[in-house]
Amino acid sequence: MRRRQFIMCLCAAAGWAWPQLVFAQLTDRVRRVGVMLVTAENDPEGQARLGAFRETLRDLGWIEGRNLELVPRWVGGNAIRARTVAMELLAISPDVVLTTALATRAVQPETTTVPIVFVQVIDPVEQGIVQSLARPGGNTTGFTHFEPAMGGKWLGMLKEMAPHIDRVAFLYNPDSAARGSGSASFVQSFETYAATAAVTPVKLAARDDAELRRGMELFRSAGGGGLLVPPDLFNTLHRDTIVHEAVRHRLPTIFPYRFYTVSGGLTRTEWTFTTCIAALLDMWTVSSRVRSRRRCQCRPRASSSSSSTSRPQMPSASRSHPRSSPAPTR
Repeated sequence: MRRRQFIMCLCAAAGWAWPQLVFAQLTDRVRRVGVMLVTAENDPEGQARLGAFRETLRDLGWIEGRNLELVPRWVGGNAIRARTVAMELLAISPDVVLTTALATRAVQPETTTVPIVFVQVIDPVEQGIVQSLARPGGNTTGFTHFEPAMGGKWLGMLKEMAPHIDRVAFLYNPDSAARGSGSASFVQSFETYAATAAVTPVKLAARDDAELRRGMELFRSAGGGGLLVPPDLFNTLHRDTIVHEAVRHRLPTIFPYRFYTVSGGLTRTEWTFTTCIAALLDMWTVSSRVRSRRRCQCRPRASSSSSSTSRPQMPSASRSHPRSSPAPTR
């Protein structure tokens, strides 16, 4: 009940009368919602996120088989497959698409009309996904949960927990860095803070498990080190190996998500996928209402820009901040 109360409070804070909105739409046609998840279908974290989304929809009156068709698709961390899945998903004409990280970049170029609502996209303005947080533009909006400045804050937290460390490895994936996304977003603030904290920053590149193990073994051999694991699709998919090696080498480590502690990690910042779900549904409701209003117009409004009448105006993108202190689980 505590989780449900939190969700309803968040909805109320957003200024929406959820019951009235939901039941007003129940008489409409069945809504088709596409969901693109970046993990593999057998990944427990991916299934947990889909389950949270499905449960929250059900709590709000959207029942599969009655007024909702939920169409999940799994990317498995593969950028090429993401593009294929995006086209397959759009081919079934969804009313809205929920995306995360890599999936957002795959779907966005394929449509200018289907509303896209994203979560877990880091610095969407810098990545070119939205024009600005206040006015995202086009058919895409959503939530960004970590700002680039978190790189320095995580290092500060790690230094507080383990004051003796004088070297910290920043685990990153070069492929993500080349796209200007994922872990690369936090490098600058990480290095800036390190210069003020008497810490030597070490960028630890890894493209697969073998390179990850070699890099962590080499880093540990020099002694006096800690490990910072930033948000990155590579880190998510390889979390079991990362946690195992960090524990094996006894490296003080800070992780960005709860599921690392489920895999055996000791310390994380407080953010979970479910904290964005209710607000995300708020975005979906706004998008649906806008599209409905446009369909009901007898004639288009005069506009100085032809593009403004061909796309739904999306609500503002938003930030969802984690707590700024570590949350030990043991």
